Amino acid sequence: MAALEQSNEYKDSAKAEAEESAEPVPIEINHGYSRDHRRELKQYTLALITSGDGDVPLYLRVGNGNDADQAVFTEVITQFQQQLVCRRAGSLLG
Repeated sequence: MAALEQSNEYKDSAKAEAEESAEPVPIEINHGYSRDHRRELKQYTLALITSGDGDVPLYLRVGNGNDADQAVFTEVITQFQQQLVCRRAGSLLG
C-alpha cells in the first residue's frame, strides 16, 4: 500500500496551457496558507507517494505555494497511475 502526502492547487487556464506544452513550467514560490501561521514566509508544495512502510519514494511532484491539498490529490494519484501503467507496459514490451 502506498501513502500520499501533499502540502497544497488551483487549476487555472495558464496552468492548463502549461501542462499541454512540451516545455517545463517553473513553479510559483509565493505566500499562501500556512499551517504554522507563518504568512510572512514564501512556500512551495511537495506531493510525495511512498511505499507502504514509507521507505521507498515512488512519485514526487513539486507544486506552487498556493496549491490546495484536496484539489491536487486526485491529479497526483492519476499521474502516478499513468506513469506506473506506462512503465509496466514498457517492461512487458522490452
